[in-house]
Amino acid sequence: MSRIEDRVRDRAHQLWEEEGRPEGRGDLHWAMAERLVALEESDRLTREPCPQAEGTETPRAQELAQQEQVQDGLGADSSTRYLQNGIDRP
Repeated sequence: MSRIEDRVRDRAHQLWEEEGRPEGRGDLHWAMAERLVALEESDRLTREPCPQAEGTETPRAQELAQQEQVQDGLGADSSTRYLQNGIDRP
């Protein structure tokens, strides 16, 4: 069994116990556990650095990053930074 399947099984068991160990709801607990583990895995992957992506920035992205570093050092506020880079503020 894979690591993910182990986590799903453990989570489904946890959900079953938290609901008072009802009978006939195994499929529901399993499906819920699969979704929860998938969300956790997705969150984990988005937080880890991606070594394959290092050094793959476009020249424009590198230029913007350098400008941001310079402006951070000069104390430019974020609205000025966005306007200078032609980006709408979030």
